[in-house]
Formats: sequence, structure tokens, C-alpha cells
Amino acid sequence: MLLVPEVRLVKAEDAIVLWARLDAEAGHILPPPFWASAWTGGQFPGRQHRANV
Repeated sequence: MLLVPEVRLVKAEDAIVLWARLDAEAGHILPPPFWASAWTGGQFPGRQHRANV
């Protein structure tokens, strides 16, 4: 269900492979990035922004 259809969520097909590639490129284990998972709570700010623009 799209609550904010104007915002497109792009997800990696395999997040584990993506993380492994990022770690390999950096040469060490990286902490999880802030964008690592789709955050359900992000729907509220998106809807607020859409309603007030």
C-alpha cells in the first residue's frame, strides 16, 4: 500500500550482497547506513510534507 505515492522506494534485490560489496570496497566492516531499511515511520513525515506543500 502506497501512502505517499509521490515518493518512490528503491530497494536492493539482495541487501546482504550489497553490504558485502560496500565492506569489500571500503576494506573494513562498515556500520549499517541510516538508509539500510525501509522505515515505516517515514510515511508520516512524507504525508505531512505532501499535505502542507
